[in-house]
Amino acid sequence: MDTSDRYLCIKRYFEQIDLTPLLFSQNQSSKLVFSQSEFNDIEKGFDEALSRGYFAGKKRFCDAGCGIGMVTVMSNILFHLESYGVEIQEKLYLRAAQTVRDLKDLFDYPIEIMQGDFGLSESYTAIRFDQIDIWFNYYNNFDPLVRKIRRESSPGTLFLLLKSFDQETEDMHGMQVLPAIELGDMQILSYKKL
Repeated sequence: MDTSDRYLCIKRYFEQIDLTPLLFSQNQSSKLVFSQSEFNDIEKGFDEALSRGYFAGKKRFCDAGCGIGMVTVMSNILFHLESYGVEIQEKLYLRAAQTVRDLKDLFDYPIEIMQGDFGLSESYTAIRFDQIDIWFNYYNNFDPLVRKIRRESSPGTLFLLLKSFDQETEDMHGMQVLPAIELGDMQILSYKKL
């Protein structure tokens, strides 16, 4: 199966996931599914990062706060990266682990989902924190992650932060600011550890 076939397979897979049991209590009723635009925007943003050379020489990706594992899976299948996800919420972690099991035949590179707080070293049971050379976060408590990258990661480690234009970011001292990737009402801020 080539990359375009794998792309369609994972896109269909994520479009069918009902997030209601994961995000809402029993007395709330709302059906949420991943929107096609989120999937397409992530792909577009990563394609742009790749074309700008941000991924050059990098091979290990980690989604800090991976949710159900969509970005972790995409980084592995579409961008040929050894991929890891860390998720603190048990329901989301279990769903992400199920995703990896469901799609296991599509992976050519190692992929692991770990449960825990992405700011704590003990959460990294499949790989050491300092071995990751691309970090991704969807604007979720990223300050501890940035501090940990500054302390423990190698120079050149890439940090990608997906956010809307109205969300604030902390001072990223110790990180080189790379040109942002614009995605409609979202953007991927890109930083490289000095």
